[in-house]
Amino acid sequence: MPHVSGKLIAALCGVAAALAFLALVFFYADGPGTLRCTVLGEVKQSALKAREGGDGLHGYAKRETQIYNDLVQRYDYYACESFWYGVLWNVGTLTVMVLTSLTALLAAMDFGKRNWGRATLATLPALAALLGAVLTQFRLQETWVLREAGRIEVGSMLDRVRRIEDNDPKKLETLNKVQDEAIDLERVQARQFFSTLFKGEQRETPPASEKR
Repeated sequence: MPHVSGKLIAALCGVAAALAFLALVFFYADGPGTLRCTVLGEVKQSALKAREGGDGLHGYAKRETQIYNDLVQRYDYYACESFWYGVLWNVGTLTVMVLTSLTALLAAMDFGKRNWGRATLATLPALAALLGAVLTQFRLQETWVLREAGRIEVGSMLDRVRRIEDNDPKKLETLNKVQDEAIDLERVQARQFFSTLFKGEQRETPPASEKR
């Protein structure tokens, strides 16, 4: 019986690892990976550099390039943070479920007849409880939501910069306003991050465009 149970444990652990890997791959395929925004930034920067080397476009091309580069870096940061917090949360919750189910299954199979079996049955739920406490204490889900909100907001700013017409007389004013909104978003994100981490108070991130 112990030998069969050992094989069963190995099989279940392998299945759990495979599920975690598939969840990671699926989340990366559909999630906000940094590759997408990096390629987007390279395309836009190439276009801006080409324009800057031409007629200069009222001298705004260089300023637009600087602001766009800053927004791309911010987007990369929020996308990366959102991605990894999402991975930690999904893999962590999946691991807790697997450990809990495995404990119940082994207990039903009278796996605790030997000393090492009892130690296993005591260790698995302890690990599940520890991991659950880490997920709750560090509020990975709330931080994931917060960073994803920041990614969406910066993505909206990037779209606004892309849609600015070259002959717009208020182009520079709009660019400066977008940059100010990005700085305001940074303050809001920092304040809500520590508020969420230490107090557990999750507030919705107000769009920076609505605060002006």
